[in-house]
Amino acid sequence: FLLRSSSCIGPSLCLAMGASDSSCKCDFSDARDSLENAPKRQDEQAETVEPMAALKPDPVEKGRKAAVFAINKLQALVSDTKAMKESWSTLRKELETQKIVWSSPGIGKDARTAGAVAMLQSKLELAIAMSEMDDPSAVDALKEALQRSKAADSAGGPLMNKTITTAAEKVVQAKLNNDARTELMELCTLFRDKVGVGSGQVFAEKGMKQKDVEDLIKRCHLTDTKLATHCKLVVFSELSTGVTAKGGEAKP
Repeated sequence: FLLRSSSCIGPSLCLAMGASDSSCKCDFSDARDSLENAPKRQDEQAETVEPMAALKPDPVEKGRKAAVFAINKLQALVSDTKAMKESWSTLRKELETQKIVWSSPGIGKDARTAGAVAMLQSKLELAIAMSEMDDPSAVDALKEALQRSKAADSAGGPLMNKTITTAAEKVVQAKLNNDARTELMELCTLFRDKVGVGSGQVFAEKGMKQKDVEDLIKRCHLTDTKLATHCKLVVFSELSTGVTAKGGEAKP
């Protein structure tokens, strides 16, 4: 039995408070055993916790989030009229150049060609004027002008040069992109509201097939690859589940 120093307070307490053999006269051997074997407090108990299995993402929630992202992005694209206005502005400038070409000697020499040029110029000017009033039919008038020019081209001579033809085609393409994006946005909205129902049933309601939707996404000409990926996730995410509202098999 070792004598304690005057400052010792007992082997168990000394050891618990961090005393060492060299700084304390207590017999630590029994104290260590008692402390090591003593029950630990609840907050000090070391429990072996089995790692939880990785939770699989909920396809319904994933589809909903993708739908919201796609809708917001598509809405921004549809609402942005800058590209369309710039296309019309370019066409307006090219028409002025084309008028100079049409008025030059050798163009419109015969009455037939002169009449076709006058009609084409009128169509182009009408389309541009309608665009300035935000008339949705402006592009239709422009399409007709392009058709007239192509018809004249096949008959022996182009009425519109390549530059103005390209400018007009860009306006038409911008409108087609916008229409396709609007349609895709409406489809994504439908999937957001009915996510988990099953793609097959939603396609059936819209009278569409899987290929129709794939073609629609292509017609949008989305340069944002992340947006394109989210759109595909929205409309095709439920295909793998094969679940419909009636519990049947989805048949896209």
